Amino acid sequence: MNDVDDVDDFDDVDALNALWRTVLFDGFLGKDTLRGSMDTLLHDLRVAIRAFAKTPAFAALTIGTIALGVGATTAIFSVVDGVVLRTLPYPDPDRIVRVYQVAEDRGANNFSDANFADVREQSRSFEAVAQASTAIVPASIEGEAIRAMTASVSRDFFRVMGVQPLAGRAFVEEEQRVGGARAVVISHDYWRERFGGSREVVDRSIIIDGQPHRIVGAMPSEFAFPDGAQLWVPRELRPVLPSRTAQNWRVYGRLRPNVSLEQANQEIDRIARDLKQLHGRDTWMTSASAVELREQLVGSVRPRLLLMLGAAGFLLIIACANVLNLLLARASARQRELAVRIALGATHARVLRQSLTEALVLAVAGGG
Repeated sequence: MNDVDDVDDFDDVDALNALWRTVLFDGFLGKDTLRGSMDTLLHDLRVAIRAFAKTPAFAALTIGTIALGVGATTAIFSVVDGVVLRTLPYPDPDRIVRVYQVAEDRGANNFSDANFADVREQSRSFEAVAQASTAIVPASIEGEAIRAMTASVSRDFFRVMGVQPLAGRAFVEEEQRVGGARAVVISHDYWRERFGGSREVVDRSIIIDGQPHRIVGAMPSEFAFPDGAQLWVPRELRPVLPSRTAQNWRVYGRLRPNVSLEQANQEIDRIARDLKQLHGRDTWMTSASAVELREQLVGSVRPRLLLMLGAAGFLLIIACANVLNLLLARASARQRELAVRIALGATHARVLRQSLTEALVLAVAGGG
């Protein structure tokens, strides 16, 4: 057997396995068996815990420093991950946009009913566009008075978001007209907390702003848009205002698969300019623009969150440096102890492993 790497020379599988055990355990763990190594590790852990019990001030200071650095960084990263890094929980979220009407002296704003209707009819860039407006309104569920974030949404709103009720259905034609049947879709939280998640929630009633509304559906758990909405009602129950300066409605759209955001912006800008030329002073809209929904939601806070994450990371570095200084100071104070252990026969590798075990105990305690 001249070459250990030539597996074909081994006819005996047991011999091959014995060789690998020798390489793995004897090569990395010295002459100890795996059981012996585990016993040694447990012994090192007990020694480390006893040592820290004798110096509680050092242990508390070191663990507290680690906890401060790790805790602050973890907390800030959790916020950044949830707000900035994760995509929106909707199908093809990069195709969902917020559409603004723009005025020269008022900037980007909500849409009026009339301008929205014209943009919806003339635009070919969107699969669907919809209006939405939210307000906290008084409501009553099974006799219990509450205040609920209620969203008035126009037809195609759920199509724009790519989400449909988990139980029941969305609104139908007879519920999407002035004087139509009053219907409501409830949030997943309301469905679970108020009705126990029962499928029989459909056809039950909620009093919203003094008017009974029939529950027709319940949304999935991840959907609470816009503004953490808890109830959704048809926008069409409210009459359309003819004024082009009544900027009451947020507008959301879903781009067609073959249309880019730039192309959509060019089209709606042209439509807005044509409407301004046609209606003059009757409309404040001089242009229009679309922004990715994700960018609209987090764009203004992203720089601040990233700055906070950087500051937290810098704090973690400072914490690590402080812990390192504490460990070096402790090692310096233990020189005599370490010299005695080496004189009694402990190898440098054995002393190093004990030191690493102590560092591991501090890291786990502080991180936990």
